[in-house]
Amino acid sequence: MIRSPWLPYFTFFAKIEFSVGTVAGTLVNLEEQERERRLKAEREIIIEGIAGLSNALRFRDEYTRRHSEHVSRLAVQIGRRFGLPPDRLDLVRLAGLVHDVGKIGIRDDVLLKPHDLSEEELASIRQHPVIAAEILGPIRGTKEIADIVLAHHESPDGSGYPRGCKGEQIPLEARIVRVADVFASLVEERPYKRSMEVKQSMEIIKELAGTKVDGDGARILQQLVDEGVPVL
Repeated sequence: MIRSPWLPYFTFFAKIEFSVGTVAGTLVNLEEQERERRLKAEREIIIEGIAGLSNALRFRDEYTRRHSEHVSRLAVQIGRRFGLPPDRLDLVRLAGLVHDVGKIGIRDDVLLKPHDLSEEELASIRQHPVIAAEILGPIRGTKEIADIVLAHHESPDGSGYPRGCKGEQIPLEARIVRVADVFASLVEERPYKRSMEVKQSMEIIKELAGTKVDGDGARILQQLVDEGVPVL
């Protein structure tokens, strides 16, 4: 057998190539770990900011704070059935917590009015998603949350507000929060209405499905109710 005089060189360069590949792989892993660390740190900042906004709601309107926590929990349950990954579920959870934070900018005599609103007062209330998005804007990393909050009163048929979006124009996460928000509003007692039973509320949700609220979200909510999952 004839031994190639170039074999030692091939072996040498092969070792170099292997070493370079190993080092490169290690650097990529370290870079990925650092990126994950930064994302986690940024997420913590976002959560702290959201918690601060939630506390602000408590001082302005205890009802709105409890309602927001209810919507957040229920929206996550619905989103999980949609198959949303953990990062999207986290967006749903945080958006649910602050979906009504824009009501901080609404006058008390309008926000807490115990009877029908005038056209002017209704127009004022309908600005709360816009106000919420503007409040969230300066907080680093909250753009997607702000987008969900801005769209949480949009309807599949385009009759919602503030932009009149319809169907797929509305982010899925916003459609999920919308279903949870409408249901929570029905079953909770408000200054101008008594609470409804879950069964009666679900009958209304079915009537709204596909036009005022997302049809798939309404169907999933019904599944949760039928299975006895806590929705209150």
